[in-house]
Amino acid sequence: MGLLSRRLRASIVFLSILLVAAGCARNPVTGKRELMIISEAHEQSIGAAAAPGIEAQFDGPYEDPVLSEYVNDVGQRLARVSHRPTIPYQYTVLNTSTPNAFALPGGYIYVTRGLLVRMQNEAQLAAVLGHETGHVAARHGAKHLQTAIGAALILEGIQIYDASRHEGKTRREVATAAAVGSAVFGLVQLGYSRSDEYEADRLGTEYTYKSQYNPLGMVELLQVLQQAGGREGSSLEEFFSTHPLTRKRIDEVRNEIVDRFPDSEKNPALAYHPEAFQQKTAGVRAAHKTYEKYDRAEERRRSGKPGEALGLYGEAIQERPQEPLFALGRGEALLALGRTGEAEADFRRAFGRPALALRAQYGLGRASLARRDFAGARRLLEPVVRSVPASAGPHFALAQAYRGLGMLPQARVEYANVLECADEGVEADAARSALGEIGPPPREGE
Repeated sequence: MGLLSRRLRASIVFLSILLVAAGCARNPVTGKRELMIISEAHEQSIGAAAAPGIEAQFDGPYEDPVLSEYVNDVGQRLARVSHRPTIPYQYTVLNTSTPNAFALPGGYIYVTRGLLVRMQNEAQLAAVLGHETGHVAARHGAKHLQTAIGAALILEGIQIYDASRHEGKTRREVATAAAVGSAVFGLVQLGYSRSDEYEADRLGTEYTYKSQYNPLGMVELLQVLQQAGGREGSSLEEFFSTHPLTRKRIDEVRNEIVDRFPDSEKNPALAYHPEAFQQKTAGVRAAHKTYEKYDRAEERRRSGKPGEALGLYGEAIQERPQEPLFALGRGEALLALGRTGEAEADFRRAFGRPALALRAQYGLGRASLARRDFAGARRLLEPVVRSVPASAGPHFALAQAYRGLGMLPQARVEYANVLECADEGVEADAARSALGEIGPPPREGE
């Protein structure tokens, strides 16, 4: 009881120190004072640490310098009129056909290739980027993390997560880093609350108007997506899951424009810029059909039909040989078919793009496991685990390499780390089975 009391008192003291240190920060949008444990510096640190991993989840940035510069320029216009103009905002196009847009804490804002090809003018692009800038300006991400992680883990978790790509971690540290990483990724997968979405709509509408875009572009975009959702079904499911698109939401934006920006219908200074948008996005539109072939190949591979996927991968590679993403996908299919040597050749081709290098190295590590080259697999997989400490797959593959080398203590640690990262799934079930097979570590003196 005495020990428990001491721990409880220590926890209360630690939490009190956090609360006193944090104090009450003034919300940059509402002006109200609110309890914020995550400082602006921590917010930017979390975003910087999370960005590479999040980008890799979406196949990295889309490599088109003209398009990248264009999207970032539009975003920076909005950032300058936002409620937090001093943050170093970064606006990036991600190389995935999934239509989506999201923001990480600290000003990392993303729009996907799949959403861009559904837009028609620059005002619609500004509306999307303005909405996500609104999330950052109102500190929605920081507040979400503060709630999701819990006060006692925040400072320690940020510190570990920020350094997680550079140091080996204990099981406890892996769990803490995983908590931060899961909370950040939750922003992308689950989105914000409905009230946050409405506030981001209001802010995005305001920022587009102040940047001399017609805020009716926000209404247009929501209508385009709503109509496309009826035709395309699941292709917009991810966007709608993170940005619930209701009739009320569109009406709220319309009412906001009527109340605050009544000149939007007739003011010639408020631009749509359809010609500039069409010109700057011409390249990504031309490539869209090829990426659709790759998407169909990925769907077949992931549904357990890697043989059927190979032809589509080949067509995509033939049409855009400079795109290493297609080789990476084909490598996964070849590995699933047991054609290890050919898979390794494709994985090496994917090293041509930095954002894909980690996935390519992970593929090579699993190919080495398939060849029972456990030493080679260990060499390849240890850096992957250090880079993505919150991902179960690399921990499991490294555990298999250690087990193949007879390094059972290290294998136990990695199998346990799998379970810290994932409670269920193929890797979690296999890790539990492996831990049962190799048994607990020997006691001292045995």
